[in-house]
Amino acid sequence: GKVLIDSATTPGLIVDVIALKCDLIEKHPDDVKALIKGYYKAVDYIKTNPEKAYEIMAKGIGGYLEKPEDFAAGAKGVRYYDRARNLEFFGTPEKSEASDLVNFAQDIWGKAGKLKMTIDSKTILDTDFIKEQ
Repeated sequence: GKVLIDSATTPGLIVDVIALKCDLIEKHPDDVKALIKGYYKAVDYIKTNPEKAYEIMAKGIGGYLEKPEDFAAGAKGVRYYDRARNLEFFGTPEKSEASDLVNFAQDIWGKAGKLKMTIDSKTILDTDFIKEQ
């Protein structure tokens, strides 16, 4: 295959997010809080112990990134969002990098004929758990 785009050349365009179903959030809010807390703990660990963190992550990923040095090389340009950066990224319901990215993705996938419907980004972006931590 051919690499079309990567995070090193387009910072901020490729993002990973935690997506959960509404009913799961409603039924298990404490588990969601624990998930977010664990995520931030992992981000802090990556910042303070990058070599060990890459070793752990490489073992979990496997494949062509199974060696920690390969994982570290692949992670160049990756920014792991801590709480402050998440708050900045998600902004307000009216305007945020996250909502801009949702709209951008819908535009691309819509033009490619890959969407059956579009959504209002305000209906899928929820910062309540980010703000609580």
